[in-house]
Amino acid sequence: LLGGTISMGRDWTYISGTVDAVSNASTVVFGGNALNISSNGMNFYNFTVAANAISLVNDLTALGDLTITGGNLKPDVNTINLAGNWNNSGGAFAEATGTLNLDGSALQTLTSASTETFYNLTVNNSGTGIRLMNALTVRNILTMNQGNIDLNGNGITLGISGANRGTLVYSNGSMINAGSFTRWLNSS
Repeated sequence: LLGGTISMGRDWTYISGTVDAVSNASTVVFGGNALNISSNGMNFYNFTVAANAISLVNDLTALGDLTITGGNLKPDVNTINLAGNWNNSGGAFAEATGTLNLDGSALQTLTSASTETFYNLTVNNSGTGIRLMNALTVRNILTMNQGNIDLNGNGITLGISGANRGTLVYSNGSMINAGSFTRWLNSS
């Protein structure tokens, strides 16, 4: 069992066995230079990027919050499964072609120091949904499987140009409260 805060300055490679970073609501803080995180098959509770480039080698699951206080989180083509809140208070998120899957069972918030950009964003919240604390852009696919999106006076932009309009995949949920949803259209 891991408890408290664990600071990592080296690569994280999970191969097999039991790593319990969930039971005691642990926070693992990554801050070494050019780290690779390989966590396939295990869950983190709170996951924090504090400095330098942190690259995901495979999918990441955080059952608590994901926080970026410095550095640069690079998911590449991988999926971040997040049950808690997203908080980018001063780092960078290089979305590449990755997916953020918001799969919590309680209200999840997305907070950033400026407009956050995701390549793919999936809302799969079995509770009340998600709440935007800032504007965000989804470059490729916004998937609404379950749970509402509380715009909270902010906006979502789908796509980045007339040539890259983005796709809305809708199954369930609504965009609620004041705010805006902007979608690019083809000019021809």
